[in-house]
Amino acid sequence: MECKQMTTEKMFVPIADQFKKYGQDLYSFVIGKAIDVDKALNTVTIQTETEKRVMRYDSLIIATGTNSKSVLWQVNDSQEVTKREFTKVRQRLETAKTVLIAGGGATGVETAGEIANKYPEIMITLISGSSRVLPRTLPKTSAKAEGRLEKLGVELLHNVRTGSAIELENGSTRLTFSTGEQRVVDVYIDATGGRPNTTFLPEEWITQKGHVKVDEHTCRVVGAISCYAAGDCASNTDGTIFSGGFSIAPTCLALAHDIATAEGIKYPVAQKKAGNVPICAVPVGPTGGVGEAFGWGLPSFLVKALKCGDYLMSKMSGMIAGDQV
Repeated sequence: MECKQMTTEKMFVPIADQFKKYGQDLYSFVIGKAIDVDKALNTVTIQTETEKRVMRYDSLIIATGTNSKSVLWQVNDSQEVTKREFTKVRQRLETAKTVLIAGGGATGVETAGEIANKYPEIMITLISGSSRVLPRTLPKTSAKAEGRLEKLGVELLHNVRTGSAIELENGSTRLTFSTGEQRVVDVYIDATGGRPNTTFLPEEWITQKGHVKVDEHTCRVVGAISCYAAGDCASNTDGTIFSGGFSIAPTCLALAHDIATAEGIKYPVAQKKAGNVPICAVPVGPTGGVGEAFGWGLPSFLVKALKCGDYLMSKMSGMIAGDQV
């Protein structure tokens, strides 16, 4: 089966375009990076390309996601940075003989499956710091994922981590593992995840792991007034797109409730509860994959229907516009 690559144009969706229906008098769109929050003054400092802007808020929603060890998996200062890295990896895959992917989570498994399908002649190794891939899932789900990867010819190394990765002059990478072993591979992809983008926030708002401390059900920031957090940066989500998505409605309801209360209005809609939603769908190549929902395994054909086609990119515009909330 031919595995078609998604173009970079389809991977990036203009955010501002999805807000046009609301009217420009209702919002302002600023491209920049939050670098500081002053909880006493209720201000956020934004670093744009040309200046620092201090913006006051009455309510603050923090949805800054995570910062990965690889620019492939994060929002960078410019989309051109991400596009260049994807182009670089794709070009190297055309001639590569060896690929190593670090990270046994969903991103690592999905990446290994896609590359193995498109380039069956490449020797692909996936290393996991745990005793199995997808360690947050049930053992049987993990075993199914490993079986699909091995059928594709992917080598699995468990309880191994990368100690260092040095890029050589010819573009290959010399890796040193936690076991002391060294390898030189043509393409190295770090899919081990990273830390939440929360370093600009007051320390008392942050957990030891870097997440924003939130009430598990309402997404209100613990110890803050009129502040909320949703998605990967919050302490009540597990990093999946499903968990992050299910936190949006509770966050917005909590915000609306607090605004109404401040105005002396009884808010008519009951608060929805957020928290970790036990759903995952992990493609292992374009033909199927593994998944779980509320403790039950998902059949491969359902994972294919949910995510294998385009990894939900066709739904991205609607997600940004809030059509499903």
